[in-house]
Amino acid sequence: MTRFALRSLGVAVGLVLVAQVPLAYAEADTLRMAGLSKPVEIIRDRWGIPHIYARNEADLFFAQGYNAARDRLFQFEIWRRQATGTTAEILGR
Repeated sequence: MTRFALRSLGVAVGLVLVAQVPLAYAEADTLRMAGLSKPVEIIRDRWGIPHIYARNEADLFFAQGYNAARDRLFQFEIWRRQATGTTAEILGR
């Protein structure tokens, strides 16, 4: 891919992600997940910062991992591909 194409792709991905940010913070969902022993609450303040309230450490860390994956799944995928040497499969080089 040319530099122009990579920059264009980067800008497009950035715009899509920025457009999705307000939608992610406006949602109020109740989810039931296997792996939690007690209810956990994730509240986002007006700046989109998550505050996690749990009754035990195991549930807290589970919720933190879920929240991180929800916010940064694309970044985790890039890191995984860099570690396994398969980044070129999605970036084309």
